[in-house]
Amino acid sequence: MDNETTEINNINTRYESFRLPSSYQEKSLLESISERGIETPLYGIKENDIFILLDGFKRLRAARKLGTNIVPIKELATSEPDGIIELLKISNAKSLHILEQVRLINDLRSTHKMTVRNIAQRLERSVGWVSVRMGIEKELGEKVCDAIFRGNFPVSALYTLRQFKRLNKESQDNIDEFVTAVSGKKIGQRDIETLAKAWFNGNEEMKKQIRSGDLGWTIENISKKSSGDDNKSFSINEARVINDLEILQKYIMRVINMLPYVVSSNAQYKVKITFLVKSILEKEKKLKEVFSKEISGGEND
Repeated sequence: MDNETTEINNINTRYESFRLPSSYQEKSLLESISERGIETPLYGIKENDIFILLDGFKRLRAARKLGTNIVPIKELATSEPDGIIELLKISNAKSLHILEQVRLINDLRSTHKMTVRNIAQRLERSVGWVSVRMGIEKELGEKVCDAIFRGNFPVSALYTLRQFKRLNKESQDNIDEFVTAVSGKKIGQRDIETLAKAWFNGNEEMKKQIRSGDLGWTIENISKKSSGDDNKSFSINEARVINDLEILQKYIMRVINMLPYVVSSNAQYKVKITFLVKSILEKEKKLKEVFSKEISGGEND
């Protein structure tokens, strides 16, 4: 379908809560649009004289800030479910986050009453691919998802939560309370990881400090404790080994938690992943040999 234009007042934004915010992307878009205008049209479907927006919310917000009244649009389909299907089908090119895919798929299921098999067929995906995504929002919990989509909790910290939920078997209530305590405080993923370790692995006093809201002071004190007296008993080389192992553990857990979400049809990606995992597993054997010989005195694991 050819590109058209419409007035901003004719745009319906009811799907805005289905898309993740990004202050960095919006700032870049604002600068770009102020210089060159909107180069990529807003995607959606027409319903009478109303344009129901499915993709382009950041461009729309930028246009509003700049006082632009007319924006370019492009119809994806002639109905909402067909438009959502088309958006999901081109998501590789448009880089929809998996959580955005989740919300759109759940909307097809709950609002538009499409079956899992029908959704899979229309998307040219497996039933398993659709089912996995349908379960993610329930797994994360309503409060966690709402905090992420409101921009109060960084989506990059999602894998930190999943790590504690899977390995420590934390209750949803405990996870919800943590997310509520740190939401909207404008802290990054690294600081959230620090606070999460204190919340889920620490004592009640740690939780009280985090609940108090003075997160800057709490993070500073936790960091001092973790890098202070405990490390004074180690030599420089011993401290380096411990530090490297902690980093290794962190990134291995990140990959374990992310891998199920990165479902790709890219053959080069699959070849590269297979090679790297096999290489890491080979090095794991060597690590066990060295550890057994040098540290555990030859004892079995």
